[in-house]
Amino acid sequence: MKITQAVNAVGRAFCTVDEMVSCAKAVVAKENANARQTGGGKPLPVPDDTTLAII
Repeated sequence: MKITQAVNAVGRAFCTVDEMVSCAKAVVAKENANARQTGGGKPLPVPDDTTLAII
């Protein structure tokens, strides 16, 4: 809940907890799909602090 309030206080768009969790899950799914590619795929950028807190 604190993360949602902090993001909504700074950002222009207001997000619910469910929206933030689904975004974080999408990042993890993309990372997993990328890792299954031949040679491990391209390295992904480091997720931001908010995504890391949700994961």
